[in-house]
Amino acid sequence: MRTRRVAHAYLFSGPPGVGKRTFALELAKTLCCLAPRDGESCGQCKSCRLFATQSHPDLAILSPSSDSIKIDQVREFTRSLNLKKSVSEFKVGILVGVEKLTEEASNCLLKTVEEPPPEGVLILTTSRLYSVLPTILSRVQLVEFVPLSGEEVKRYLVEKEHLKEEEAQRIAFLATGSIGRALEIWRGKENPLQKVLDFWKFLKEKRCITSCGPWFETMELHEMIHFLSLLESYLRDVLLGMAMGRKNEELFFQREWLEDALEDAKILNPALVTRVIRLIEELIEDLSLYVQSDVALVDFLGKVRGEMDHAMGSRNTI
Repeated sequence: MRTRRVAHAYLFSGPPGVGKRTFALELAKTLCCLAPRDGESCGQCKSCRLFATQSHPDLAILSPSSDSIKIDQVREFTRSLNLKKSVSEFKVGILVGVEKLTEEASNCLLKTVEEPPPEGVLILTTSRLYSVLPTILSRVQLVEFVPLSGEEVKRYLVEKEHLKEEEAQRIAFLATGSIGRALEIWRGKENPLQKVLDFWKFLKEKRCITSCGPWFETMELHEMIHFLSLLESYLRDVLLGMAMGRKNEELFFQREWLEDALEDAKILNPALVTRVIRLIEELIEDLSLYVQSDVALVDFLGKVRGEMDHAMGSRNTI
């Protein structure tokens, strides 16, 4: 940024809510700044003021709310990117969620990636790198974003959103390194604890393990491990409920699922719960060693289903 030597196309890849779009906007603002200082935007020039009002003529943004990006949207996006620059040294295009491109839209974008406009910079973002076309991947500079630490998420919630330390700590633990997810949990738009309870109920009721696939298909590896760790914690609370009932409720890992844990404690076999916990621990270890996740998950689900069928005296087969 200090030398103004930048690639013609970047792909920001990483989990949802870790700052890819925010960083892309800041990068675009700095590239277009008329008086950058030490590699950062000045915040005062005409270009920066236009950014502040979201009306910069040299910036094109495609950030769809639907599940797919159509070819007409990409055509309009690339048309804006190819217009003559009017204020800044660069024309910048930001496309959020490149994995949502249809095949036609991907091919349309590919032409711009291969032959970018003069002094144009294209910034793509994705949370599902494996879904991006190899032809696009081979023509961009990949920048990987990693989950934030729990302490960083907590600090943001305390300093920027003014949450109390204890509440920020709880939410940061559930957010798996994503400030975006932390904000959704805080605002009540996402509840990871309820998701764990729903999955456990689903697992108890279903007989076909393949129907469990959708629960994991959109998860990154670290999210999957975190989800399984929460499930393990829930089952340990079930064991605690079996041993103590409502005594010493402060010992339960999560008060929010206390009633569910106590209900399961009445109807489940302690030996079954213990065996499932061990299977979860084995799966987490396998995933941490980068064992192929889909194979490990199928094996895990099959074993859990078998344990449940055996415990309940079921003759059903997987």
